[in-house]
Amino acid sequence: MAAVSRVSVLYILGMQDSNEIEVSFLSPDPKRRKYLYVGNVHLMPLIDRNEFHVIELVCGDVPADEATVPNIDVIVNAVCDPDSNKQTLALVAGIQRQLGVPIVNRPERVLETTRDRLYQTLASLTGVTVPAAARITPHRRADVIPMAEDAGVRPPLIVREAGTHGGKGLTLVAASDATDELESFVFDGRDLYVTRYVDFRSSDGLYRKYRVLVVNGVPFPRHMIALPHWMIHSKDRPLLMNNRPDLQEEEQRFLSDFSPDRFPVFEALASTLGLDYFGVDFALGDDGDMIVFETNCCFRPIRDPQDPVYDGADVSRVKAAMGELIRARAGRTVPLPLER
Repeated sequence: MAAVSRVSVLYILGMQDSNEIEVSFLSPDPKRRKYLYVGNVHLMPLIDRNEFHVIELVCGDVPADEATVPNIDVIVNAVCDPDSNKQTLALVAGIQRQLGVPIVNRPERVLETTRDRLYQTLASLTGVTVPAAARITPHRRADVIPMAEDAGVRPPLIVREAGTHGGKGLTLVAASDATDELESFVFDGRDLYVTRYVDFRSSDGLYRKYRVLVVNGVPFPRHMIALPHWMIHSKDRPLLMNNRPDLQEEEQRFLSDFSPDRFPVFEALASTLGLDYFGVDFALGDDGDMIVFETNCCFRPIRDPQDPVYDGADVSRVKAAMGELIRARAGRTVPLPLER
């Protein structure tokens, strides 16, 4: 019987439109140097190298040697940021057209995930509350509030620079006259996002942020973090969660009891966004609606186990779902048989 060939995957990363990259490791040996391409999601841990043959390609709007790509079954697009990597998303779309193969996370759909567009796209979904958001280009601090209000976003509001993630530069402006909070921003023509702040405190005074990853329309719970303040990041977990067994148990219940049937809104989100892989950060309102803070494909699926805030959530099902998705795009229905 003929051997079954591995699915061939072209894994595409993209440089920022500024053509900047970050150096994450230096060595006299060029092969050991490591670079971080900002604006990409690290999906490689979800792709089983025993089953898939992976070829990595970095693209950017700079002069480059011609790349020769062998026969490819599927493209996995890791370029995730429509603000900082807009040009490279266009390049990925061109590569797909040239190769004529299926793709995971179509670049044209990724381009629709800017915060202001998502507010408009998701506003009509039942069971979802998306705070109003707008993109503005202020040239001085005093412009921010008037421009935000003209766009329909009134204080209290959250301000951040377009293209930033993970709470970098995230600032709450509580009132129209509280513009001193904006001193850290640079007003040189760069874009800012302004988003209506929604108080999502629970009855016990804590703020709870839930995270779910979605692969091919199927949701997978990632974590629940509770803190005494509204800006919640996983690195802040030790501030409260590590000393509260009751909150740890609450998170475990969320992870173990989670059912897609309980949250059918994720299927609607996947259909509306048109993305194969994405994440959602949200809170639960008193009426049971999801208050969506962020949803896009820049959510890292697996944290470094050596990270002191690694939450240890099981991602094997996420990896299996990604494998199933890639095989389906390649026209394969079953995994590659294991070698004996």
